[in-house]
Amino acid sequence: MSAGRLGGQSVAIAIESTYGSPSATDHALVDTSGLTYNAIKPTRTSSSSAAESATIPLYSEPSVSTSGAGQVPEVEAPYLSSGEPAIRELGDFTLVFKGESAQGLNFGSTRLKELLATSLGTVSKNGGSAVTVTAAVSTTVFEVSAGDLSLTNPGDVVAWVSSARLTEYGIITAINAGTNQVTVRPAFSAAPQVGDSVKLCSVVYPEIGSVGATSLAVRYRDRAREVEATGCRANQIGLAFAGDDSRTAEISVQLSPAYKTTQAYGGALAAPSAIGNGTALKRWGQAVYGDITTGARTVATLRGWEATIAIGLDPVGSATTSIVGAADAEVVSAQCTVSLTFSDFARATLRDWLRLGSTYTWVLPLEGGELAGAALIIPSAYVSELPGDTVEDERSYSTCTLSAASSEYVGTSGTPTAANGAYFLLAFCS
Repeated sequence: MSAGRLGGQSVAIAIESTYGSPSATDHALVDTSGLTYNAIKPTRTSSSSAAESATIPLYSEPSVSTSGAGQVPEVEAPYLSSGEPAIRELGDFTLVFKGESAQGLNFGSTRLKELLATSLGTVSKNGGSAVTVTAAVSTTVFEVSAGDLSLTNPGDVVAWVSSARLTEYGIITAINAGTNQVTVRPAFSAAPQVGDSVKLCSVVYPEIGSVGATSLAVRYRDRAREVEATGCRANQIGLAFAGDDSRTAEISVQLSPAYKTTQAYGGALAAPSAIGNGTALKRWGQAVYGDITTGARTVATLRGWEATIAIGLDPVGSATTSIVGAADAEVVSAQCTVSLTFSDFARATLRDWLRLGSTYTWVLPLEGGELAGAALIIPSAYVSELPGDTVEDERSYSTCTLSAASSEYVGTSGTPTAANGAYFLLAFCS
């Protein structure tokens, strides 16, 4: 099926001012009348999953509070004006999008940021945010002006274009106000030269214990019905690749709603809109891993990879007087795993890594043009699974699964908080 409106379907999202958008006048209802919906453009049949869930709804009454013994009992779950108990429709659903570049955009104003920020922390940069190299130092250190140094923080992700015209990524591990020097790792392939531009990337990172992140209302429409889900937060994000060459990036966002309702609809459908700038991100045939201590850089050639970010959400606070059933949702866990298939990599090396528990900083880049791509970065990754080799055309290819451990990067400014032990970073050139 084609992307966007699938057979006369549309999907739109809106940022909620209150988790779940409960009605202020009727506890059995939600109220989205004050929300501003913006159309998005899911691919394939993913957008219809909201409708499929509505076809065979899973109904349940809001649970009675279990907030603790000895507390004053709460009022009963809401009832409709007819006297029947109010019920809510539940069920996760997934939206899949073409991975798009954010080049030239204020990342904070993109639909991509709005989707990811439902459960992850974000540091948004304006389009074109960059610093200029004033002195070449080494592959892990470059010097900038005092003014540019003030724009950088430990934990930020930066991007630089090599002489081979490839965009390389690094995490800032330290800044020196005395020398105006910035230290990154893993190392670049060469020392950035005077006049080179080093782009400051927008970053998405996990915030364990986060409460109050942006929740979304998601509205699905076709020629017969409307499905509206409120209190949506992502509990899983996936990166995979499709297309004839299996290189076009796809981003899947599985959303867990607090409330969902279905009603008849026969009006106009909104035209789809890109979540970024519309330029597709592509998989590189290489990944970079770096020594955590020295930053020494090694390039690995890949046949393919895919990643899954699993996010644990728990309801927070009592809302049994509202059909929403909770006052918020808290991020209680976040884990990133990456499945890699190597083109030429010694299995013995992977076996040693598994046996020794070796950790490296891994950078998995997505190209979208010079200083216009993105990257998944795992500051401290270890081999968690080592399945048997894959044999194709009489050749053997090694595969492994990387899992994210807490990183050793420690920041001084706290911007972003990814500097303080982030499990993973999604970086986008703005």
